[in-house]
Amino acid sequence: MKILNSKDLLQLMNNATQNSIKINDVQIDIEDHLDINLNIDSIEFNNCFFRGGRIDFYDFVRNDDIKDQFCSLSFVDCIFVNDLYIKNCCLHSLEFKNVHISSDNFSISSSDINRISIVGSPGKYNKIFSLTLNNLSFKKTSIDIRLNNFEKMIYINNCIFREGTINANIIERIHILNSIFEGSFSFWRNQLISESFIKNSSFNELKGDNSNYGEAMNFNEIKFLGNCNFESVQNKRTLFKFSKCNFDKYVYFDKSDVFEISFDTAFFKEIVSFQNLNCDKIKLNRTHFDKVAFFNDINIRKPDNCDLKTIRLIKNHLLKIENKIDYLKYSAIEQNNLLRSSKLNVNDRILLNLNKQSNDFGNNWILGIKFTVKRGIQFFLLLLIVNNFVISKYPLSFNFKGQIASYSQILTEFLKFIFSLGFDNKEIQSNGFLYLIFIVAKIFIGYGIYQTISAFRKYGKS
Repeated sequence: MKILNSKDLLQLMNNATQNSIKINDVQIDIEDHLDINLNIDSIEFNNCFFRGGRIDFYDFVRNDDIKDQFCSLSFVDCIFVNDLYIKNCCLHSLEFKNVHISSDNFSISSSDINRISIVGSPGKYNKIFSLTLNNLSFKKTSIDIRLNNFEKMIYINNCIFREGTINANIIERIHILNSIFEGSFSFWRNQLISESFIKNSSFNELKGDNSNYGEAMNFNEIKFLGNCNFESVQNKRTLFKFSKCNFDKYVYFDKSDVFEISFDTAFFKEIVSFQNLNCDKIKLNRTHFDKVAFFNDINIRKPDNCDLKTIRLIKNHLLKIENKIDYLKYSAIEQNNLLRSSKLNVNDRILLNLNKQSNDFGNNWILGIKFTVKRGIQFFLLLLIVNNFVISKYPLSFNFKGQIASYSQILTEFLKFIFSLGFDNKEIQSNGFLYLIFIVAKIFIGYGIYQTISAFRKYGKS
């Protein structure tokens, strides 16, 4: 591989006889700091190794007679171990393909660039330590960033993009500030690692499905002007946080699995769907749904960690779409959360506990049967115990000195105790204490039967 120093490279470019130049298979040693004024229509570096001091590409200004020509700068199969800055340029295209940029500073800023392409290949990802896109707002830029491994971060600030594609990358973190994505923005199948931030920006159509968003993805003061797709996001450690965000079109979080999804001061103008979402926790604080939100088959793994406002919002939207089964499920979660409230008065606490024990707030008819039978047995045994110490005509007691009753007789008296109203049962009415136990038992048994029927109606019509 031929070795060029800074002076050799500048001389080679200045001596170019055509408006395009290709530099192949060279090692470029930059002694201190090299400025390259891009006064050639097309520059292509192939299989080049850059090392040493910082290199700046800048000041490409097209003359009127060549303003319609395609002017480009490209790097293919190149390695940079020095800082690389591209600034104050006017380019039709800027391309990096199969590159390795290990320096701390790789920056593209204050430029008018029609298209930026940073694309690796399936078997050979670009390896880039960090990338900064700053102040690309003179004209609308299209970016295509695919198949890269960003070891530190992507930082985007004050940019306007005509279209954006950031797909199938491994990224430590991404920060996007004060930027506008006017067309479609695809953020698909990316693997993020650490916490990322997107702030004070706007998106038209956002396709963020099938990505792993790392530890956390924070959206703050964002305008989502078009449809948003966050379907099939799979990372049980990820915190999705939306603060002061407006969603103008349809939003989808379906079939995702995350740790937490949180909205604080969010406004949804169109339908939003959380169907088949799995999460440990969801938070809807100061969140308004102008239309309906679909929470069908949402699975909150730790619903006890959700606040009452969130559970009630979910419950009310399930009722709007007539999903009675899931509605009862979240109604039960709401009442369970109420039980833990220290502000609950004694009467309400007793009633909620009874509802929980008897049918789990309308969700479990088996509990209703168990409650009814259990209370019946308890009061029946109490009746037999008391009958040992009183004078009555009731035939059964726990007095084992006399003749022991048969199983058939015990079962008969037990069924009569549960299902008879007792108005014509002279044996129980023969003693006031037995009759009082019988009446109290009827209250609990009747309540248990009612709760059982109510739980059965879970699958009936509203």
